[in-house]
Amino acid sequence: MKPTLKEIAKAAGVSTMSVSRVLSGKTGKVSAKVAEKIRQTARDMGYRENRLAKAMRTGVIPLLAFCLHESHNGDVPNLYWFDVIRNSRHTFAANKFEVLFITYPTVEELAERITSLRDGNMIGGVITNLMPGKEKEICRVIRECGLPAVIFGEISEEENIPYSYIDDSELTPVILDKLRRRGAEKLVWYAQYMDLPPPEEVNDEKIWFQVGSELLKTRLIRLCGIPAERVVITSNFEAYLGGHGGFTIRSHTVERCLYALETLRQQMMKQPVTRKCMCVKLTAEDVQEIDPL
Repeated sequence: MKPTLKEIAKAAGVSTMSVSRVLSGKTGKVSAKVAEKIRQTARDMGYRENRLAKAMRTGVIPLLAFCLHESHNGDVPNLYWFDVIRNSRHTFAANKFEVLFITYPTVEELAERITSLRDGNMIGGVITNLMPGKEKEICRVIRECGLPAVIFGEISEEENIPYSYIDDSELTPVILDKLRRRGAEKLVWYAQYMDLPPPEEVNDEKIWFQVGSELLKTRLIRLCGIPAERVVITSNFEAYLGGHGGFTIRSHTVERCLYALETLRQQMMKQPVTRKCMCVKLTAEDVQEIDPL
């Protein structure tokens, strides 16, 4: 039988009101130590929160749509997705939110999926990244859906949508400086959603290419004939270097998800958003050179 709040309070040595506050997510007046003791006591006694009843009572649906655009290079797995899915599901679940991952090939489909889920009262908020070249269209979709939302990517503050972006402007100069001893004078970023490099870049021995995985390196070598030594892997997972060597950088997914949680909660509770944007700045200290095996 499910324990009552009074029974949990007695076992934890606290008031029933404190138990009610903690188990409903309102811990402002309870210390972190006491809150954790209450949660542990509740778990030990077999307490399971009725999340549906809580959603009906508070009007906050604990399911978020996390939208990620599809690449047109379908033969190359999107490793960014793996990072987002792995880190965000743990981050949100730890804070009593579940995530529905949605991939979208076009802005029109993004709008259709979000509208359908919203009209069915199935989601409480939206997180989406940006499809290259479609920033304004995606911002329009997010505004029109009327749900609490956060965008992963840099947008104009005039859009009036909370967003989180990465300032990696220092990374390419740092990596290029390390590559100059090998003959590189220019470093070009290549991602899977981009067209293949033009012949003038492919044939210029002083232009090197920066990619995010062994798969993308193989793609440039196979399809463009670029020598392997001119393609450098930079990833936040050393395993993605595939033994070729390259550079690892700090992952930024968890802190962006925590920002999204904080901001979505404020919107859901009809509170002012305290931070309209967050910048994760990656610096030279976030870069580590890995020698090939």
